[in-house]
Amino acid sequence: MIVLLLCCALGLSYAWGMRGTPIGHGSGAMLPGAMLGLFTAAAAETLGIDNAAENAVILAGVGAAAMFPGGEMTYGQTIGLAHRGGALSFWRGQLGLALKGFLWFQCAAAYIMLGLSVFCGNRIAGWEICLVAAGSMLLRSFGIWLLNRPHEPRRGIYPKIYFSITRPEVWGGYLCVSAGLIWYMALRLEWLALCVSLAAGAGAAVGWFFGNMIHRRFKETASGRPFLGRLGRYLEGWKAMECAIGFAGGAGMLGGLWAFYGVFGFEKGAVPAPELPPVLSVGAACAWIAVAVCHFALERRFDKGPIWRPALEKLRTFDFISEKKYLAELETSTEERPGILMRMMYAGEDFLLALVYAWLPLALVFGGSGETAALLALGVPVFLLAKKLFADRSLGFLGGAAAGTAALCTAAAVAASLLLGKELPLWTLAAAYTLYYELLTIWWHYLKKERLDLFRHSGFATAFGSITVIHIWFIIGCAAAAAGLWSFLF
Repeated sequence: MIVLLLCCALGLSYAWGMRGTPIGHGSGAMLPGAMLGLFTAAAAETLGIDNAAENAVILAGVGAAAMFPGGEMTYGQTIGLAHRGGALSFWRGQLGLALKGFLWFQCAAAYIMLGLSVFCGNRIAGWEICLVAAGSMLLRSFGIWLLNRPHEPRRGIYPKIYFSITRPEVWGGYLCVSAGLIWYMALRLEWLALCVSLAAGAGAAVGWFFGNMIHRRFKETASGRPFLGRLGRYLEGWKAMECAIGFAGGAGMLGGLWAFYGVFGFEKGAVPAPELPPVLSVGAACAWIAVAVCHFALERRFDKGPIWRPALEKLRTFDFISEKKYLAELETSTEERPGILMRMMYAGEDFLLALVYAWLPLALVFGGSGETAALLALGVPVFLLAKKLFADRSLGFLGGAAAGTAALCTAAAVAASLLLGKELPLWTLAAAYTLYYELLTIWWHYLKKERLDLFRHSGFATAFGSITVIHIWFIIGCAAAAAGLWSFLF
């Protein structure tokens, strides 16, 4: 179990470090979420919980979806608070990061553990968790209204507690979601799920707190020399912080499961696990794919059309665009009121993303659609990567189209195989995602003219040192994750 815990921590360290490139936000968090679900299944099987390995795909799918919504929480300016200003600003930023890390992992871990209770413990009916997911969406909106609004920086109006100066926050929404999940688990006497989710959240909070301290040290100088002297050229503070979050969050999840399983155990119930007939399960997955494709088309139309003037003013209010960009967009903006779908995009683009890729599929999985869970675990992260690559101008039109087509074909092949009833090995998720990530990193960093010029003038260490060390660490994390899952699950 200790070896599995270490493998999980290293694997999540890789996955969370990878999350920021190339997609980031909630979309990038789906892979660490899926990996956390896989390791939970492996640990549960090792501890003696029946059917955990058989339901590994479902727990991975639940983890991927449940980790998505936390990507709404902005944290760039929260990190900035800890890097600039005096002691008060430092502690405000650090505590803000710890809070956001706790909420992100605790909510995801709660759904994974509830999935364990539903599909392996037969303790809770799946429809109950569908209602919990619907309640989570309502609590999110209520919490944002209660704790994060109003937020109008240009008018000097701020919430009572805030960790980002100009960017509107949503942590209040997920604080209410977290409180709601804790209340539900206590009400249903799911003490193991409750304590494990709190341990996962605490681990991520500690990881982000100390990870950002490491990041901060890399930005400081002492006697005109960087932190760790010449060695500092081979390390990158931001990635060290991200890897620390994943390492501590993964260790907290599995460490909590190991510790609290001995206290609370895991008694079996008599509630049948939700399972739709094959035709309905495949139909639900196909319907969800259709919704995702329609949302993708809506996004493309949203990005290409002229911006609505009130929305442009809102972006300016929150300092999301520079004054130069604002003036340029102003010339092509329109006063014409958009349709209802476009207004929904303007009102809450991140929430619509979470609805399509988190809340809706979570309801389908707990409703009994195993195909939806498999798509979440295997195909959707690669599909989201393809979306990003098609729109990425830094690769050039042909480069973005080629990389995006390759990723999209992989996702389509996975989806087709699953819908035809041919189950693919779970390692294909990490393998495909890692392959594309590594190829893109070479494309972006090692072959850029600026990097090559820096290499000629300053040497390898300055130009490529930190990138190379990061990928060595990622390879170690991938190898540890694969070894751990292969040994204990398959």
